[in-house]
Amino acid sequence: MSDSFDLGNAINTLAKEKGIPRSQIISALESALLSAAKKHFGQHLNLEVHFNPEIGDFEIIRFRTVVETVYDNSIQISLQEAREKYDPTAEIGDEIGEKLDKKALGRIAAQTAKQVISQKVLDAQRDAILEDFKDERGKIVSGFVQRIEKNGDIIVTIGRAEGLLPKREQIPREKFNPGDRIKGLLLNIDRTSKEGYLIISRSHPQFVARLFEAECPELKEGLVKIVKIARKAGEKTKILVSSTDPSIDPEGCLIGVKRSRVNMVSQELNGERIDIIGFSDDQPTLVAKALRPAKPVKILVDEDNRAMEVVVPDSYLAVAIGNRGVNVTLASQLTGWNISLLPASVAEETARQARKQLERIPSITFPEAEFLYQAGFRSIEDVANATPQELEEAGIDPERVEDLIENAKLALSASNTELEKESKIITDLNKLDLPRDIIQTLISFGLSKIHDLAVASKEVLATALQSEDKVKLVETAVRNFLRQGSRLS
Repeated sequence: MSDSFDLGNAINTLAKEKGIPRSQIISALESALLSAAKKHFGQHLNLEVHFNPEIGDFEIIRFRTVVETVYDNSIQISLQEAREKYDPTAEIGDEIGEKLDKKALGRIAAQTAKQVISQKVLDAQRDAILEDFKDERGKIVSGFVQRIEKNGDIIVTIGRAEGLLPKREQIPREKFNPGDRIKGLLLNIDRTSKEGYLIISRSHPQFVARLFEAECPELKEGLVKIVKIARKAGEKTKILVSSTDPSIDPEGCLIGVKRSRVNMVSQELNGERIDIIGFSDDQPTLVAKALRPAKPVKILVDEDNRAMEVVVPDSYLAVAIGNRGVNVTLASQLTGWNISLLPASVAEETARQARKQLERIPSITFPEAEFLYQAGFRSIEDVANATPQELEEAGIDPERVEDLIENAKLALSASNTELEKESKIITDLNKLDLPRDIIQTLISFGLSKIHDLAVASKEVLATALQSEDKVKLVETAVRNFLRQGSRLS
């Protein structure tokens, strides 16, 4: 920095042209010059660099500690010298500062400082750009695809900033090319990397919510609210909505006239299917709506385990489960209930066997057996292990409960072997194109329903079947069955 160079004016010009706060530029220069000064004068020295606005230049100051006996003249100064040269009131332990000659840095040190300054200025400029987006988190940003990295990450130009759409935040099977326009949800601002990226997502559930807000004025006005979203990006999204105004249909608001609004959002999501579900305080009704387009015929509720057994027509089983189990999985996530699906034929056979068992209890009447069945009792063992209060709550005459429990215990001990022979596991796996031995293996492992197989992981199937070929055979059979239902969904 020569005498002819007006550093103060350069700082002001840089701040104005690049939009960088003046304080950030000064801080970057102070840091850079301190680094250069320590390299030249010594890393062990206690140095400080300050910009002096009066002279429009920087000053390098060395601080030394006042001591009685000096062991290192570069970092220590005697009390006598400190009082004579710098401060008559100096005391032991004080820090005495003195200006160093900047010219002594030399050309190499100055060049090093210039390089560091250049990088600091770039960093400050990057931070200033990113600062413009600090209030945009959770909102939609748009730009153009700049390039696609080898690992699949997409670099996006968003105004003066660069965005990063990581592979993990992309919609599966979605393809982009350089120059394509792209939207995404601003998840975070990465200030740690050299480039400084806006991290965006297209797979986040909130991205769907923001897209609907752009299409549905009732959402922005607060007349309609999105209660919850369950999403499998690239396949399906289920949205639970409610209204603060009884006269407004929340489902209709998001769907739009002739499905215009929901189709617009689906188009942005590369054709992802979207189900809009109106909220209901009645939980079975809510679960039934969440399983759309399937139409449940009966729902059994287990409050203690927060589970529901849902019976659907055999022809709608594949629809209810969904491709790779996505429909029932999202319905469970949306409602917070553990949903188990049964085809009507299996439910009917299960009910027939349960009623038959209950009717084996000596002296039980048909109405009593039906009361017990409707209350959730499915076997003689259930009755034998019940309390009198539980049977009374099921509708049994208080004078009969003791006799029924005792008779159930007698029947259980006398005919356990016979009951085991009569009972059989009821399954819907015979709907799949699978060999009988594989079906039996799956049942013995506890996988007795198509629903179980649809949501089971490859690891679980491998453990049950102990054969990679058999796992592939089961996966193919389930996939083919569920594809039949996809035509109805």
